[in-house]
Amino acid sequence: MEFDSPLGLQPEVSAAAVRVASPVGANTGRARRRCSGRAHLGVERHLPRKNVVVADHGETRYATVGESDIAYQVIGEGSVDLLYFYGLGNHLELMRLTPGWNDFLARLTDFCRVIIFDRRGAGASDGFSQSSVPSVEDWTEDIGAVLDAPGVQDAAIIASADAGPIAMLFAALHPERVRSLVLLNTSARYRVDDDYPIGATGDEVDALIGFIRDTWGSPEFSAALNSDVAEGDRGFLEESARWSRFAATPRSAAAQFGYILGDLDVRRALPLISAPTLVLHVEDSGIIPASHGHYIADRISGARFVSLPGGSLSMTPNLGLVLDELSEFLTGERRPPEVERVLTTIVFTDIVGSTDVAA
Repeated sequence: MEFDSPLGLQPEVSAAAVRVASPVGANTGRARRRCSGRAHLGVERHLPRKNVVVADHGETRYATVGESDIAYQVIGEGSVDLLYFYGLGNHLELMRLTPGWNDFLARLTDFCRVIIFDRRGAGASDGFSQSSVPSVEDWTEDIGAVLDAPGVQDAAIIASADAGPIAMLFAALHPERVRSLVLLNTSARYRVDDDYPIGATGDEVDALIGFIRDTWGSPEFSAALNSDVAEGDRGFLEESARWSRFAATPRSAAAQFGYILGDLDVRRALPLISAPTLVLHVEDSGIIPASHGHYIADRISGARFVSLPGGSLSMTPNLGLVLDELSEFLTGERRPPEVERVLTTIVFTDIVGSTDVAA
């Protein structure tokens, strides 16, 4: 099943939640860049698995919001506190058991103290009944609680997919707690509106929610989200499907996305975000088109947009590229190329040159 029109994430935020009604206008200070896979040696679906560095194991702890427990871990001792907020298809314990992702986290700890967590209704955190899905305002409390628990005053935040609108609203409501913001493959509103032609129609949203309900946790669902890596990579699809099954049940996922895709709208929050912001978005997704990322970057003052190759909404195919962008954005320096890959290139070039001389 393919969705050729914009299908992404949308929360409906009340004026009270945003507190200040501000006109939405295009921002003139933005910068855009295209990130090509060819420009980065060794950028593959997963980070290289040779000489994998294992991140220090962070003990799972729990922050409290009302009567709910929110699972989180703190990993590493880098100079920058980074809150990593994945979308619904995540489980923090499973993330640490996946080689490519564990390597990604280990490399992040070269310059960050990383905080990972599962929001209410996902992974290792408390669930809720399908008739009482938390609001986007409720979910922002999860972010605050997870920062409070280890005593973090402010942090950089990276949020992807359906976690993006929650992070955007948190940044608007609590600017003193957000040092910088990175948004990956996300949307401020998913459904079409009179002043939002890039959104999906009601029928398209209903079709997507039905698809989630029927295929959640299956390779078919993973393939729909990751069209450019779906063919011939059954291992990736099975791994991605397993993450989804650990994160939520099909009914719970459909209930959450029913709210996120159908009702959520944080567009009012965008001009209120003052933190330096980086928007990363794949070029070719038919579910959350790049126009959603451009819309966000155009309305956050000074935001920078970077285009990633392909159409996969999962971050896994672009882990190396995302790591490069994060390193430069958070520290001002791009991570150095891997020595092994550079030496391999040099040796290969030398061999080719010798062959030409011999001929």
